[in-house]
Amino acid sequence: MLSFSMIMILVSFAVFAFLLYFRFQHLNHVHSEPIHHSSQQLSSDELLEFDREINKILNNPHLSNVDKERLTNEYAEQYLLKNAMDEA
Repeated sequence: MLSFSMIMILVSFAVFAFLLYFRFQHLNHVHSEPIHHSSQQLSSDELLEFDREINKILNNPHLSNVDKERLTNEYAEQYLLKNAMDEA
């Protein structure tokens, strides 16, 4: 007959093995699913690209303040027109 401590060790090992199996099974399942991009994710990627382009314009030391403002406004208009066409 097994002692109480031996039974507790076996039960603990069984629970640990089950949790470990469940954890790896879940990870394998997550990695096998395709990644879907939501429209919100695409929108945030577009905003990040917009921000980068505006920063390139504003941080260009060869442009005057008037040119920076003009180029920023032109880029913003293009961005808004593109998004308006995408939504329509």
